[in-house]
Amino acid sequence: MRTRGMTGEHLVLMDSRGRISFPAAFRSAIGETLYISPDLDRLGCLVVRSEDGFYEEYDELEAESKKEGADKKKAHWALRQYTGRTETVSPDKNGRITIPAKLIEYAHMEEDKDSKDRKVLVIGVGPYAEIWDEETYRAAEAAYNAGFDDEE
Repeated sequence: MRTRGMTGEHLVLMDSRGRISFPAAFRSAIGETLYISPDLDRLGCLVVRSEDGFYEEYDELEAESKKEGADKKKAHWALRQYTGRTETVSPDKNGRITIPAKLIEYAHMEEDKDSKDRKVLVIGVGPYAEIWDEETYRAAEAAYNAGFDDEE
């Protein structure tokens, strides 16, 4: 069953323990177990999927690896990284999730020296959500939008 309906941008604070409030609508769409992975595009964000969403992505990666002419080594490394770097978490009674340290490091969401809390964006992307360091996201968004300015 495909997860649907995650939309919007939510600015939340991540505390020193790596906990964030994960939006209730997203929790409802994903379920009690969240699969958190580094993004496959290497943009520096985290992708949050339901169990079904995690296995759908796995199946797509596996199918790509079996296509005629596929680079088998590269495809197997993609599968290894996807499964090996994915962590499962469950929200606590307050709707917070704890992001594992290795994923915090990947997404450049380490603790800010000037503040105990770090601003983090949780963005709905239809069947999954993304978690971004706010500064990283705004910089990527500006770079993307600048590409349109160049076309005019």
